[in-house]
Amino acid sequence: MVHRSARRIGMVAVTALAMAGCNAELPVDAGPAPSRSAPLDPPAVGEASASSQSAGSSGSGPATDETTTIAVYLIEGELLERVSRTVPEVPGIGAEALRALLAGPTLAETRAGLETAIPTDTRLLGLTVSGGTATVDLSRAFESGGGTLGLTLRLAQVACTLDQFDSVDGVRYALGGELLSVFSGNGIVLDRPVNCASYHTYLPGGTPSGSPPATSGSSTTSPATPSSTGSQTTASGYPSCPSPPG
Repeated sequence: MVHRSARRIGMVAVTALAMAGCNAELPVDAGPAPSRSAPLDPPAVGEASASSQSAGSSGSGPATDETTTIAVYLIEGELLERVSRTVPEVPGIGAEALRALLAGPTLAETRAGLETAIPTDTRLLGLTVSGGTATVDLSRAFESGGGTLGLTLRLAQVACTLDQFDSVDGVRYALGGELLSVFSGNGIVLDRPVNCASYHTYLPGGTPSGSPPATSGSSTTSPATPSSTGSQTTASGYPSCPSPPG
């Protein structure tokens, strides 16, 4: 009897508590408090964005919808052929022109007989312009394969493509970051800047479009007179003339 009475008392107490809870105001979960999006911090002064570049560098330049038409030089037979390309109008336009050149001829141009003397796996590593001299740094693939004519034509393609810009008076070549004075085992001398006029022998009509022929006293290498003597050739592909006896 005592146990039954205790059990009844406990049940009555639980029931009373439950009824009291029904009359209490239940809390409502409204979810997390609304928050404001914090404003983005502006870039620090001097912090460059991913698309920024300096003029003449090998970067792609700021994103832009503007385009411009430039020239690149391909090969038809043993002569240079000037063709046009549309590229983004960016400060480093010289690098864009070189990229277009390294991409080679289009399918239509190939069908028309145009080609390139530049190996297809050649990569642009860098381009700087200082004091009128453009120094173009290419991968080592640039000097692979080809005889003297093929090597000279690929040098001419690069020089003439860069020579169209007003800021470029001459071109120096580097491979893998190493400035060249002699190109490949064929011994083509590149110890001074060259320009498109240096390769006038390979131009239709003998004169580059928009570039006057090199004159004596110019800082760029002019073609040498063909000679059967000498073990090195100049940038034009002709053998260098031997020095007169002292």
